[in-house]
Amino acid sequence: MDLPSSTFSAIESHLKRYHFCNDIEDWVPSKRGECRWDGCVWQRPMYYRSFAKHIATQHLRSTAAVCQDCGEDFTRGDSRNRHMHLKHGGSVLGRD
Repeated sequence: MDLPSSTFSAIESHLKRYHFCNDIEDWVPSKRGECRWDGCVWQRPMYYRSFAKHIATQHLRSTAAVCQDCGEDFTRGDSRNRHMHLKHGGSVLGRD
């Protein structure tokens, strides 16, 4: 797989180059489609512009974060921060 990093922009570039590179299916950010990752359980169509975020968070887990207080896993740092604020009190804004 030609993916130099797991950033959203690198994933989107990979998708455009290797998975949306023919005349049958062009990359249209406002178009909806289903994730074709083998074994993906997400059954609802999503905007093409959301594919990179979905792949990074759900499949590559490149944005994963863990609550330092209770050990709960989150797919994104902002979700972890919200959890820490609501469940453990205090302000954690900007903490990743």
